[in-house]
Amino acid sequence: MIDRARATGHTPELEVADMAQGLRGKPDASVDLILAADAMVYVAELAPVLFEARRVLMPGGLVALDRGDA
Repeated sequence: MIDRARATGHTPELEVADMAQGLRGKPDASVDLILAADAMVYVAELAPVLFEARRVLMPGGLVALDRGDA
């Protein structure tokens, strides 16, 4: 799925990592969108992911999460 998304050229950055760990590597207020589609069902502890998401989001940024069961 990641290879297909990269091939479209529509997404400037795609990363495959533990969500909280991947976000820890980003500077404060450095992103305007965090999208986790069909991934949240695999997250045992949501708090660390949301903590890091809040830290790295620019003011007015957006977190979009999908449970993946629809």
